[in-house]
Amino acid sequence: MTTRLRVKPIRTPFQGLALSTGLGFKLDRTPDGWHVKPLVKRTVKLTDDFLLKRGWRFDSVQQFAPKS
Repeated sequence: MTTRLRVKPIRTPFQGLALSTGLGFKLDRTPDGWHVKPLVKRTVKLTDDFLLKRGWRFDSVQQFAPKS
């Protein structure tokens, strides 16, 4: 579980999206029992080509974009 997912368009160094997650946690089951693993904030930058090859649908994200 994470507290936030932010999708932001980027233009440099390439055309794509920056995906940022907030703080969160992961529940792991190990042979010793259940453990809660904290997750840190993380940002990755992905190109449009990379996202399209993996089936990303940009039209589904457009509905969340601010209207000007």
